[in-house]
Amino acid sequence: MTVESGLNIPKDYTGKNSPSMQYSHTRILVVLFLVLVLYVLPTILLWSLAFHPPNNMSETMCLVIESNVKSRTFNYSCECSDDSKCKLCNFTYFDGVITATYYVKNKPFFSSITVYFGEIEAWSVNMKLNSNYPIGRKVECVYSKENPSNVKEFQPNDVAFIFFMLFLFVGPFCILGYMCKFCDT
Repeated sequence: MTVESGLNIPKDYTGKNSPSMQYSHTRILVVLFLVLVLYVLPTILLWSLAFHPPNNMSETMCLVIESNVKSRTFNYSCECSDDSKCKLCNFTYFDGVITATYYVKNKPFFSSITVYFGEIEAWSVNMKLNSNYPIGRKVECVYSKENPSNVKEFQPNDVAFIFFMLFLFVGPFCILGYMCKFCDT
């Protein structure tokens, strides 16, 4: 143990030039860097991907003023025989469509928005429309900046949302485990 001139305080007691103290600071910096790179930045990125519309779209609130069930019929070949003669069959799908009003730069717009697509039973679509999109309900919509009449209901990105939740709730436990690994050494 060396003594500084005139003070009789050991160098390793003051922490100057102590290898263990320098190693401790390095560990803290490594952990903080890992927290930033492996947790904070991906969480922010995934949040922005999950909950924000693309750059060419803007958000607005739409007011539901009407809802309807629309049918679509698809024709297809069926009951084909060996000599390639087929019967023409069809199948009907049902879509749930709301009519909504919204404002872009204080200018009113009206638009039809398909909120349910390709359902098999009309009554099911009607029930969903009545419970989820009653007249007077406000829903979050996105519209094209180039063409404000091009509007659709805003739906968060499900994959980005799942990864966001994974990082948000599992990430701290991974970081804590990594920090405890440092504590043991």
